[in-house]
Amino acid sequence: MNRPKHLNSLGYVVTGSATERSSAQAMIAWGEKENGALVHIDDAAPGLADGLICACGAPLVARKGSVRTNHFAHKAGTVEACEQAQLRALSRFARRTLLEVGKLTLPSIQGRRLTTTVDEIREEIIGRCAGLWVTTVKGEKRGEIAVLFFVKRGQKSAFEVQFRALQKSAMVIDLTAFRNCRDPEIAFAIATAEDSDWIYNARHPNWRERSGPRSIFRQKSHSAGTQITAPTSQTKLKSAITEEEWQTLHYTELRRRVFGWTDKK
Repeated sequence: MNRPKHLNSLGYVVTGSATERSSAQAMIAWGEKENGALVHIDDAAPGLADGLICACGAPLVARKGSVRTNHFAHKAGTVEACEQAQLRALSRFARRTLLEVGKLTLPSIQGRRLTTTVDEIREEIIGRCAGLWVTTVKGEKRGEIAVLFFVKRGQKSAFEVQFRALQKSAMVIDLTAFRNCRDPEIAFAIATAEDSDWIYNARHPNWRERSGPRSIFRQKSHSAGTQITAPTSQTKLKSAITEEEWQTLHYTELRRRVFGWTDKK
């Protein structure tokens, strides 16, 4: 998953990249061939040469240059980012990560965090949010849980009524603090699910306990077979931040306080 130098697999500019500063706006990072194969912007020929299409079905133009970050755009020339492309990219990346790890870490219940074996995963755009339906296995029991991924805060409440009506468990993994990171760091955040919460838990319908932010950047041990490892930067932890700071700080300031990182070369 060690993808591009300037644009991560979710379509966000990587903080501190050589071309431009990070942004809260995602770009189109992937195009699709007629046979379904995906091509990253770093590997695409300029212009229309590869005949790629967007997740929404529109033809894509590969914009590549030396000044700004390379990205795809719709052939029509619209400058607005394609929400469908962004959500599909996040769902694909998350699915691939969890399949490599082979397990799903659940949010806390009464102070305990459990993991469950992943059997099958299917992608689904749920509302305007990237999501997965994960089939889990524990002994002879099989279950299904929805996992939603947020890159902006404040989306959770819109889904609780929906999953309560379905009587289906659903959780959220918040990637807001990681959206401008490189792929391995995003994968680590997904694999450990440290900043996670229950949208609705069918077995404990009235339970409320957020797994982050107090533990979001805590080191987690991984099994020998796990492909994803924590970035080396995470060994240099700074002082803890308060709940108020977590909710209000801009992500660049948040990462500076927690990691000691800056955008300066």
